[in-house]
Amino acid sequence: PLVAGRRDRDVREEVIDFGQNGYTLVLVSSNVKLFLFMCCVASAQFGVLWLVAFSSAEYFFESGQWIVPWSDYFAVNAMKFFSLFLTFFRVTGEFKDATKMCRVVFHALKEPLSAKQWLLGLSGFIIQYVVAVLVLFMAIHLILASTTPIGTIGKLWVVYMVLEFDNHLCNFILYTYYHDEVFEWKMTIVHRRDWSPKSKQWLWCFAIPVVIGLSIVFMSFVLSVCPLTLLHYGLVRNNNPVLMLSSNLGLPGACCPPQVQWSSTKLVDDVKLQANVSAVALVPGSDVLFLDAPTFFWVVLPDGRTAPSSLQVMEGRGGDNNLALRAGQSVGKPVQIRWWLSLYHFPHQTIYEALHGEGEGSLGLYSNSLPFVGDWEVTRF
Repeated sequence: PLVAGRRDRDVREEVIDFGQNGYTLVLVSSNVKLFLFMCCVASAQFGVLWLVAFSSAEYFFESGQWIVPWSDYFAVNAMKFFSLFLTFFRVTGEFKDATKMCRVVFHALKEPLSAKQWLLGLSGFIIQYVVAVLVLFMAIHLILASTTPIGTIGKLWVVYMVLEFDNHLCNFILYTYYHDEVFEWKMTIVHRRDWSPKSKQWLWCFAIPVVIGLSIVFMSFVLSVCPLTLLHYGLVRNNNPVLMLSSNLGLPGACCPPQVQWSSTKLVDDVKLQANVSAVALVPGSDVLFLDAPTFFWVVLPDGRTAPSSLQVMEGRGGDNNLALRAGQSVGKPVQIRWWLSLYHFPHQTIYEALHGEGEGSLGLYSNSLPFVGDWEVTRF
């Protein structure tokens, strides 16, 4: 807690004791080069969480489904709540340090700061506060998007290491570059009227972001969608998934993977190949008037490259999260399945009977689902 000093003629002194981290080191050292370096460190801190939380498809989508905050397993949910509490407790230390810098910058001091030191202190406070808020919100998504207890612990460790990085960096700099210098880590604020430690700075610097964070957690559980998933993809659901027809379904004749027809057009110095692709999917429903046409997403990858998930295909990436050679999308259209099967020389009668079957484990074509076809061209193959 902040420590109150003596009172003299309605003047009260408050001693601020800074913790040793990279941002407070900028304030007490008044070093511009160190401030620029801490700007790079802050960018790296945010970049790590960006790569982990926002640009990695495995934290949004897994096993053909969107990841939801509430797991079917008690151990995973228990670990999520435990990790969320630890995250809020840990980020409190960052908000506390930022609040101290804010109080020093915006209050009169017993020994006033120079203009240069004041500007560096203000900039250091803004950067530390922004990083703390972003880390908190990213950490909430990482934890809610966990699907295993061990995975939750791993993501919590990432959050801790990101927050602790500037603390370790400060100790390293003090030991290697400033071992002969002694910095004053205490500053005295002079209050000329009644004051309370529970000031407006505490409200803005701690209470508001924490309340917003708790609200995000609550709304994520209510909406059943992880926060960054909602921000990136909208209010997604796992209900009534579209089923792509493929050879993995065990239908007669290994029906029905996407069909490719090749065509070539002679150029001046080269031969340009074009692939015409057609694929069929079943959309849950029995009336085409009340169904939204599905969108077929596709990618072209080199042979042997890791197979992508559905979400990675939608984003035009391979299984290693790198961009595909070609990518695109096509809006589906209703199709008569018998006609499509005969067009590509499948034994349409036996396949149609298998698709049309009803009961447990059947696809219920035209009773529970309707076929849509997606056609597209891959040019300059």
